[in-house]
Amino acid sequence: QRRIIFMKKRIPLEKAALQVCIDSEKQPRIYQLTPRQGRIKLDEVQDAPVAMYPASVCTVNFDTGRWGIIRVFIVRPENYTGNTGTIFYIHGAGWVFGNFHTHEKLVRELAARTGSLVVFPEYSLSPEAKYPVAIEQCYRLLCSLPAFTYGTGGPFNLERLTVAGDSAGGNMAAALTLMAKYRNGPRIHRQLLFYPVTDACFDTCTYMKFAKDYYLYRDGMIWFWNQYTANEAERAQITASPLRACPEQLAGLADDIWAYSGLGCRSVSLIFAPEGYEPVLQIPSVNDKYINNYRQQRALLEMQGRSFVDLGCAVAVEQCAFPAAL
Repeated sequence: QRRIIFMKKRIPLEKAALQVCIDSEKQPRIYQLTPRQGRIKLDEVQDAPVAMYPASVCTVNFDTGRWGIIRVFIVRPENYTGNTGTIFYIHGAGWVFGNFHTHEKLVRELAARTGSLVVFPEYSLSPEAKYPVAIEQCYRLLCSLPAFTYGTGGPFNLERLTVAGDSAGGNMAAALTLMAKYRNGPRIHRQLLFYPVTDACFDTCTYMKFAKDYYLYRDGMIWFWNQYTANEAERAQITASPLRACPEQLAGLADDIWAYSGLGCRSVSLIFAPEGYEPVLQIPSVNDKYINNYRQQRALLEMQGRSFVDLGCAVAVEQCAFPAAL
């Protein structure tokens, strides 16, 4: 008997990225487990030995008041001088998973390659903590940064404050910037958003095109949102779905917004760019042609001193994609 093997048709991907997609086909997927089982699985995936940039890490417990006590990690790189900025980093993993262990390599690299202190809150996870608990915890911490002393990981240079995050953390970073604006909170100078979740909407063209076979599945995103909040009125809030903010609400936010995105994130990132921010380039796949075009356009905009939203898989494209001296 002859076997017929059906090959999945995907857009061109790097070999490592393709392997991640193939591995994610195995069931049960992380969102098909209980939150507790998924957290254990994700931690185990990150247990493998990996080279990390050197840094000193301070851990403190922070009382957010009515929102509870959270653990905060402060990463100080070896090359820290006190003149560079502070990055307030909010981790992703669908509001349900993730912690310092799962993101330590990334935040150490951010700290080392920008010379910045990184503040990393381990906010309360969903579904145990629903919207808006996590963003309120992060906002309380953000407002309290001036009170941190050397003994508690500070002091911080808040004249160059960046709020950053990946995926669900990018969503929360955008929310914090909006909260700071409307509550007259800390001045946020930059947003650094890695493939941020920007809307509780699952029927966009890219959501449908990349609904499966690309690691993060559409039904997985629906599950993640249900853990965070299933309430449609809450989902409609701009601190949950910042893409729904009008131009007036987006005006006067950070001086610079850096949004690294790809695949299903492309359309939402383009729409989210406020007026005055220039999209650079969408990178549908990683190859030399797009890499060269990306680098040329990025260099041109930097020479002109223009703020911009960077659309494309910049972290995958080049290792020096982190903005220097955040």
